[in-house]
Amino acid sequence: MRKILFGFAFLTHPVLIPFYSLLIYWPFLGKYDPLPLILFATWILFVHIILPVFYLHSVKKVDLKEPSINDRKSIYKGYTVLNMILSFVSLIVIKEYFAFLVSLALLNLFLYLLASVQLKASWHTSSWALLVVASLIEWYSFGFTFAPLYTLIIFLLAVGVFLTRWKQEAHTLFELTMGLASGATAAAILFFI
Repeated sequence: MRKILFGFAFLTHPVLIPFYSLLIYWPFLGKYDPLPLILFATWILFVHIILPVFYLHSVKKVDLKEPSINDRKSIYKGYTVLNMILSFVSLIVIKEYFAFLVSLALLNLFLYLLASVQLKASWHTSSWALLVVASLIEWYSFGFTFAPLYTLIIFLLAVGVFLTRWKQEAHTLFELTMGLASGATAAAILFFI
């Protein structure tokens, strides 16, 4: 059971959120040729996952398995800057993705500010709360045909993430709830961009 929980936590890790967000944004992205999508996905894979993990682990010597508060601050600060850079690149490649990446940067900024005052919030639940609220906002704003289905899928995955992190005792209920609040608040910017 422990390995299953670890595997689920690994597959739903926050660094993979840009790929899960493609489930929400596929109606917008369908109008593009496959080449820009493949290039953008490859770039996100390299810039959002491989490069930061290498930098944080090898250069900053951050303990990625159990980061301290200072390690968390380094992670959140790095991903805030990274998501802002990605959002501006998306203005050139895929404009519809800009607002989501700005909200992702805002989420990491919120988590950085919480870590700065020695509060710990779940990065997993905050990222999945952001996805749930983003899918609800897209459903409300654009009314896509399949919006209820992918909103339900993302919601069920988010509930699974919450229960997994709680069952693993990775976070307290307060930290999980702080993550939910941070993610929902960061997603609110999608109404305005």
